[in-house]
Amino acid sequence: MKTEFSRKVYFLFLSLLSTATWVRGAQMYDPATSFSVTKNPNGVWSYGFSSTLGGPLILHESTNIFSGINFWLTPLPNSSQAPSVFHNPTAAPASVLTLTLAPGELALHPGPEGQFAVLRFTAPSAGPYYFVGSYSGRDHVGTSTDAYVLADGLPLLSGTVNGYGEGTGFSFDTTATLTAGGTLDFAVGFGANRDFHYDTTALSLEIFSVPEPSSYWFLLAGLLAMGCRWPAKPNVIVEETSRAEIAPASRHRLLPQDARHLADCPTSS
Repeated sequence: MKTEFSRKVYFLFLSLLSTATWVRGAQMYDPATSFSVTKNPNGVWSYGFSSTLGGPLILHESTNIFSGINFWLTPLPNSSQAPSVFHNPTAAPASVLTLTLAPGELALHPGPEGQFAVLRFTAPSAGPYYFVGSYSGRDHVGTSTDAYVLADGLPLLSGTVNGYGEGTGFSFDTTATLTAGGTLDFAVGFGANRDFHYDTTALSLEIFSVPEPSSYWFLLAGLLAMGCRWPAKPNVIVEETSRAEIAPASRHRLLPQDARHLADCPTSS
């Protein structure tokens, strides 16, 4: 019994340790909650644009605030403050002209000559990164853009955004393996109509670093062990025997069929 109890305590400790390792390894990155209007690059995030899809990233150097919305932008000729990456930091919907952003929402707007608005994630370490999110239109006139996810400059996912509100674009849920310093670019162009007006495109995004495989094995071993029942008091049945059968000091005996092994888990011999 003492050996089995020790094994359970050991595996419980192992499962807690492996769970802590998994949580520590699974770092989450959210560009909306960590958005900065004072730093670019901002940690793993960079705000900019590219002249061609997958081309060199040109960082925005100018910022502005319109109706409570924070903008990173490069005011190109005839661009009207585009291309840009912007964020609503308030707890209420915020509107500028014909666009409206939900509380805490991040969006991109392409440039007038086909420049792609780009939000870049730079991997802090090598490994697989799981990311989930969506693109959707945020201009009341009706957004019409082409949107992409690129891994190290190469297209990984693409789709179109047409209209206003949720469900007007496409969602993604996938994993990419990056080297340390590798990049994921989330890019928005001016679409098939080649017109950058009314093209505000919201980006919902979360990126997770995926723990090393060894963490999963430890977690699995620990969870399997936790499925074993914790030792409890013996469940025995006492049978009364007659005075004539045995001595007074031994008038109770355990029925053999009820002296069960206390643990549900297999034990080593």
